Amino acid sequence: MSFNEKMVLGVLGATIVVFGWYFMNAFAMMQAGATSVGEFGPAMWVMIGVYVAALIATTVISAIMSRNEGEEMGEVDERDEIIEARSERVGSYVQATGLFGILVLVMFEYSTFTIAHAILALMALSTIISFSIRLYLYRKGA
Repeated sequence: MSFNEKMVLGVLGATIVVFGWYFMNAFAMMQAGATSVGEFGPAMWVMIGVYVAALIATTVISAIMSRNEGEEMGEVDERDEIIEARSERVGSYVQATGLFGILVLVMFEYSTFTIAHAILALMALSTIISFSIRLYLYRKGA
């Protein structure tokens, strides 16, 4: 497994775990009646901090594993560029479609709370889809 592939796997895992935790926590808070930004601020800051820490840890662990295997880190060849372009294209389509949906939420005057969480969910979803496709293409050998 190449350094780039390890990074993709790490980012994908971190995104699923951290955003999954946040949205489960946010849903529980919403069910309890909390819908103000002040009530969600601490959880959001924790989520951002944990996500950044997880990405840093992923980079360090991937670098150590790749170095132990004698592999050059961060080398990008034509195959890596093609895989990235294909996966980002699909992720961009998901994001564009989702943004249109968020504009519909704005037109129907949904709360700021709902719109903010829809934007956050869209960012997480497009990242998950993009990195899932990238991982699939690495495994497929595209």
